Amino acid sequence: MARIIATTAETIAIHDALKAALRDNGDGTFSYAADQSDEAIAENVASRLTAAHVARIRVEMFGKLGKAASPEPANPADVAAQISSLKGEMGRVLDAIGLIRTDVASVMKLAASTNELIQRRDNAIAEQHQGIG
Repeated sequence: MARIIATTAETIAIHDALKAALRDNGDGTFSYAADQSDEAIAENVASRLTAAHVARIRVEMFGKLGKAASPEPANPADVAAQISSLKGEMGRVLDAIGLIRTDVASVMKLAASTNELIQRRDNAIAEQHQGIG
């Protein structure tokens, strides 16, 4: 049976997919993002190849997979400060939205007044033309 070898184009496509899918663990190893794997990349990028092909290219270019670092537990005081800051920012955004609504309402009133004046002018011009004719 003939051995399947990745083409240059497939190798480049797999490398690009690996760059997007792998996360640096900070210790010289990489791990996949939650929804990625050798199998997923083979299926999505080079369907004629297997996960083993992707794994071989991954090991050559990035090394073996490592264990993703666990995130540091959040400091409750820091989280509370961030929440407070976001609440303040949200309040400012909501105030700005209120001002925009007020401005839009004012513009709509001005547009209605302008349209009314234009209609009056057009009617006056029409009356003048009827009186001339």
